[in-house]
Amino acid sequence: MIIRRAVPADRKRLLTLYAAFLETDRFADMKHDSFLEIVESKDHLVLVAEDDDRLMGFITASARLVVRYPHPIWQIDELYVDADSRGHGLGGKLIKEVEKLVRSRGGGGIYVQSGYQHEPAHTFYEHNGYEKRGHYFLKVL
Repeated sequence: MIIRRAVPADRKRLLTLYAAFLETDRFADMKHDSFLEIVESKDHLVLVAEDDDRLMGFITASARLVVRYPHPIWQIDELYVDADSRGHGLGGKLIKEVEKLVRSRGGGGIYVQSGYQHEPAHTFYEHNGYEKRGHYFLKVL
């Protein structure tokens, strides 16, 4: 198993994982994504875990500047490991690889948001060194 940067040729296989991640077939039509722009962006990371030409999981992260910090702050946007590959530390390996890349780019920290109902995810992130810091609020425009 290897963890590597995603490339444009991964698009269809990655979007198949997204469909499972989000439990929707919205991504069957590849007109509803920004994959190609994100893969080529210096402010985004898309990593995939692959074994024998099969994508087993992915993690995406994005950087942003915040006035109160001297270095970019990164956010884990999505992390998913397919059901057959869970329980073997793959999610932790994906996080560690993102952390390594963020450090190499001078990132000042990484945060992640998780819905309040996803308690196993909260435990997972805490196990990987992330501290619970508060709530987030959303207004859809």
